[in-house]
Amino acid sequence: MREPFALDLAGQVDVVPAGEQEELAEDVGELLVEGVADLVGGLALGAGAAGVLQAGLGQLAHFLLQLEQEPVRIRSNPSASPYRTDNFSSRSDSSAISIRLPNQPPPTQNQWVDAVAWLLESDEPAVRGMARRDLLGEPHGEDVLAGAIVQALLTDACADKRAYRKWTGAHWRIVALAELEAPAGEPRAVGAAEYDLEEVMRSLKYGVSVVDGLVRRCGSIEGNTLAACSRLGMAGDSRVRQLAEGLLEWQWPDGGWNCDRTASGRRSSFHETHAAAWGLHEYHEAIGDTAARDAAVRAGELFLEHRVFRSLSTGEPINKRWLRPSYPPYWHYDILQALLVLSRLGLVQDERAGDALDELERRRRPDGRWHAGQQWWNPPGSDRMPEAVDWGRNGPNEMITLNALRVLKAAGR
Repeated sequence: MREPFALDLAGQVDVVPAGEQEELAEDVGELLVEGVADLVGGLALGAGAAGVLQAGLGQLAHFLLQLEQEPVRIRSNPSASPYRTDNFSSRSDSSAISIRLPNQPPPTQNQWVDAVAWLLESDEPAVRGMARRDLLGEPHGEDVLAGAIVQALLTDACADKRAYRKWTGAHWRIVALAELEAPAGEPRAVGAAEYDLEEVMRSLKYGVSVVDGLVRRCGSIEGNTLAACSRLGMAGDSRVRQLAEGLLEWQWPDGGWNCDRTASGRRSSFHETHAAAWGLHEYHEAIGDTAARDAAVRAGELFLEHRVFRSLSTGEPINKRWLRPSYPPYWHYDILQALLVLSRLGLVQDERAGDALDELERRRRPDGRWHAGQQWWNPPGSDRMPEAVDWGRNGPNEMITLNALRVLKAAGR
């Protein structure tokens, strides 16, 4: 008689070492929770019962279909990375629990075509244009300002007293507008950037904190502002130049930035570094400043030294959340945001980015798209940390899918 709760795939069982069981269980649980989240989200939005069941349970069906189609295989190389798992099986006796994620199969041409076609059908002109240009090599051909998201970001962009208010303040809006490629010089975008610049410059009036010879400054703030202003045609502004010069001066020996006054100084913050690197890259692109470019590359080297997400001492993920891409990431670090920065710097084909690229591909859904692994924002109008726009909390995410495909194309995958 079959044991209760056993899942028998291809009649084989791969016993996972006890030290890996909890981690792998989390990964499987994450996929199942995403499917349930889609179901609950649909109910919350008042969707019809049939549609809700189809959308929510569809995610679970996709996962189970993968398990059915992927034979269970015993891992033959015990030293292989535990993050490139091959299979899933479970048994009810605690001495032989085995949980395995199915390998994401190599993307088929249909998966790529389907994902690009989906992006080209986006309601947002910016998404359609960037997909057409960056993935197909064709002209952008879209009016970015006609998009509902872009218009919402531009509306009352300076209404919050603080530009940094999470997540409706002008600071976050100009970052999103820059990523959606709002035209340089657009008056409302420039006005929001001015509002943000004023706040950042006020914070610098009294100098910066220095502990043990290292500047403790949130490079993500200056970095995001620098990137957005550079894209919006403001790189020649003396205040923008001051931000770039500040980031160059505050960079830590390891190539990053950190605002933690209690940090030992041995290692900077990845959260504070990815946006600073992006900002310096955009500043270089705008005016050709080679020092800015060199500093951004040093930051990229920091990420590559850690294979994007691994501890130097153990090889384990520094933070498992980094493996789950989000959009918008705001100041948060994750593998997709790091790979996007590396691709912009021309470093994503470095072999040390391979583990992160593998993980990104593993998270591709059977339909060729990506879902958000986590959300940092709440819907517009929420009491706590609302967004100015709805980026989509359930199902495939357009910006994550677009950026993932950009990165993989740049990496030659």
